[in-house]
Amino acid sequence: MIARPFAAIGLSYVFALTMLGVVGMNVWVLVACAVGCAAAALFIKRLQGRAVYAVCGVSILAACISFSCAENLVYTPTFDFIGDNLSVKATVTEIEISRDNTYYILRADEIGGREADCKMRLWLKEPVGAAVGDTVSFVGDVKKIGQNEESHSYYKSNGIFLNVRADGYISLIEADKHPLGYYADVVRSYAGDALRRFVGGDGGDLAVSMLTGDKSRLDITVNNAFKACGLSHTLAVSGLHMNVIVLAFYKLVRALFKKARRVSALLCIPVALFYVVFSGFSVSAVRACVMITVMLLGVVISRRNDPLNSLGLAALLITLFNPYAVSDWSFMLSFSSTLGIVLFSPVLSAFDRKVKLKIKSKAVSSLVVGVSDALAVSVVATACTMPVMILFVKRISLMFAPANLAVFFAVPVFMVSAVFTVMLSFLPFDFAAHASAFVCRTVGHYLLNVADTLSGALFSSVRVGSFVFTVWLAAVLAVSAFAVFLIRDRKRLAIFGSVLVSFSLAVTCLVSAFVDYGRVNVTAVNVLDGACFIVSKGTSAVMVGCSGDEYVVGNVLNELGVLRLEAVIMPACTKENDNCAEALSKMYVTDNSVAYMGCEFENLPEGTVKTDKFSYDFHGIKINYYYNSGYDYCTLTTDAKNALFVFGADTPQSLIKDIKADYLFTRAQPPVWINMAEYDAVVVSSGGNTFVNSNTVYSTFDNSSFTFSFGKGREYKINSI
Repeated sequence: MIARPFAAIGLSYVFALTMLGVVGMNVWVLVACAVGCAAAALFIKRLQGRAVYAVCGVSILAACISFSCAENLVYTPTFDFIGDNLSVKATVTEIEISRDNTYYILRADEIGGREADCKMRLWLKEPVGAAVGDTVSFVGDVKKIGQNEESHSYYKSNGIFLNVRADGYISLIEADKHPLGYYADVVRSYAGDALRRFVGGDGGDLAVSMLTGDKSRLDITVNNAFKACGLSHTLAVSGLHMNVIVLAFYKLVRALFKKARRVSALLCIPVALFYVVFSGFSVSAVRACVMITVMLLGVVISRRNDPLNSLGLAALLITLFNPYAVSDWSFMLSFSSTLGIVLFSPVLSAFDRKVKLKIKSKAVSSLVVGVSDALAVSVVATACTMPVMILFVKRISLMFAPANLAVFFAVPVFMVSAVFTVMLSFLPFDFAAHASAFVCRTVGHYLLNVADTLSGALFSSVRVGSFVFTVWLAAVLAVSAFAVFLIRDRKRLAIFGSVLVSFSLAVTCLVSAFVDYGRVNVTAVNVLDGACFIVSKGTSAVMVGCSGDEYVVGNVLNELGVLRLEAVIMPACTKENDNCAEALSKMYVTDNSVAYMGCEFENLPEGTVKTDKFSYDFHGIKINYYYNSGYDYCTLTTDAKNALFVFGADTPQSLIKDIKADYLFTRAQPPVWINMAEYDAVVVSSGGNTFVNSNTVYSTFDNSSFTFSFGKGREYKINSI
């Protein structure tokens, strides 16, 4: 008999899918593991937990079958529809409206005259008035979504495999009967409009983000500030938000109608289900909904809830419908943090009981318990999600503990007041809604100030280099292994482990920051047929060339920890150059946008200056851009080393023959007349340099990007990211 069947089934199922979809393990290796688990359960009679081995083996085998079916029957066949000028007939399933762009998620019915059943993403500059459930028809180019595997994996985890751009007119047929998603979209849009109207400003956008999960209009500086101080989880609908809404409704029902505990819990289940639909079925919201629904059902039937079992059930349900969900790092963050909190909860409950027994005052004990719980939960969640943050975000927030402690009591008040603002906005008189909005606005300003203050602190968020982090992790594991054998007392072991991790992490961050001090990082990004180099120092950057998928480039900026683009230089290259620059100028604070004289791109960032010559002092680094007779180049000068950026393969020798540089940065194909032996190193931003055979030539062909670092008193260093 298995005490926690769903925990064993769900977690082993997710583990197998993670190995297949994220790590890339061969499916037959996992099949062999599944057979080994089943065989051990059958033939080793003295094996403890035989039933668990059998269940895990079957679960791993089921995951292998599910993944293989998804790959061969759903994912791979969609690429048969790729082509130019294809007729598309599809149904709108989701609508994402940002400040200036509109994205429609479509369920294709026909592509190129053939029957289809797959999801695709349609980008439009202006909305066409389509609603969820409506049918759209147009002619466009159908491509694989994302320009590299990393961006493609992001969309793939959401079940979106193709990207389409309409070439002309889009025909719209309104639905006779709207699906459930239409009404959820209507309610979500009304809630967003009400909060922006009554609360207003950044506080209103913050309320929309926390209540609905819609961050499309949230200022990038606010988003970066919350991310830097470890509060980004509050911006996405998760267990925190679900618990606040459901618990508030539960207490309201019991207070108003004097209903029994079972009846109140039963009435809360539809609220949880509605909220997950309302928030757009995000992974964290679905996970929270499943867990809280199981808990409420336990109250109704008088059964004790097992959070670990509920977590396994949630993981199983999400991945059964979409095996690729594990590829989304938000899925990993949500489940790893929840798993850590669930495993740590018995220790926390025991501590809470001791506090309540020792402190006689109920108010004081409640305050101590609340503060200790907030601090402990934030520390445990951050520790459990740290591997995911290192692998995907490549940043660690050192302000997570004080930040979460500062907002722990404010977030519930903020969300409840936001809900009341939306509900009271239906009334014919506005004073009640304005009163609730005042509370929401006041608490919202407090949250914004906390994030802004803590994100500006020294080492609030640091990017740990791969080598430094490897040394730190190896040292921690080695010392921890010895500590397990030497320290028998669990309490002393826990204290020692906490001090060890905290102290060593602080030292690691200081060493990493010292190593990067004064260093110039030039990151070459694989954009296939364009040029994109990011000159960065600290949290600021200058972009030299700006081609490619804005998601790919934006992801690299995020990995580098860039919060501000001080300048964007757009050379005379591909048409996609302006699309990417415009999108990034809205994602990041951009001080200067420069394009060559005579540029006729349609989608230039607002305030772009057209010029033949541009000079910029980037923290002591001299950056100069020149455009001459249809050709352009850029120079970068530091105290110790100089670099030259050449964008065109046909750039004439006479234009740059007198420029002396230590390093050369080029597009896919450097000019044939260039003697690469004259440079200490040559960096190519795309994969067209396969003809080059030199130990000093570096290309992004095998990497999505890499960082080329050099500085005062240092030679260059290549860091893959």
